Amino acid sequence: MRTLSRMIVAVLAVFLLISLAACQKRTPGEHAPTIIPLEFRVGVAWFTQPTRTSELITGQLPSSQGKIAPALLPDLDSTLARTLSQESNRQYVTLSAPPSMPDMGYHESGSPMGLQTWLEIGRKADVDLLFVPQIINWQERDGGEAGVATSASIKVEFYLIDVARARLLKRSVFEEQQIGLTDNLLTLDKFFKRKGRWINATELTREGISKAIKDFGL
Repeated sequence: MRTLSRMIVAVLAVFLLISLAACQKRTPGEHAPTIIPLEFRVGVAWFTQPTRTSELITGQLPSSQGKIAPALLPDLDSTLARTLSQESNRQYVTLSAPPSMPDMGYHESGSPMGLQTWLEIGRKADVDLLFVPQIINWQERDGGEAGVATSASIKVEFYLIDVARARLLKRSVFEEQQIGLTDNLLTLDKFFKRKGRWINATELTREGISKAIKDFGL
């Protein structure tokens, strides 16, 4: 009886998803990615977590910021490199993280100085564009794949910086907390994609990387 009920719920969820997709109206070119010539040198920076406003490229920090363990940042760099190699046909210039980031003060207007810092890094690397990933908020899963007390939750921002023209070209934001299927039937597609597991914050970040690759047209 329980199995039948679950099947009925799943079928209804699929029907609802199809109906919602059919009702959405899209403007032509609304989600069209930026076309980046293959001859452009695209640099890939390392993951950082801004903890001061001056370290941001844009936006703001959460009032109560969840911190990532520094030891996990190299793992995210490897995940980024692996995902780019699997989902993009472009060649990249991988930048190595320095022992410490330069100290970023504030612009006289009070705005963040992160963009200027990354522009300088891009110039030294002699790249046309620079892909910069930043962890804004991080909450690791409390529990295992089968069940959790607290699910993983992240906010990651990705930036594509036009080094030659000294400007921010595109921004991709991925903010998500995994929720159970019974809490929201609209997560059915993610439920199957994640194979019915409670995934960790690193796996959530990989989904954000895939989204950024599509958003940036890489």
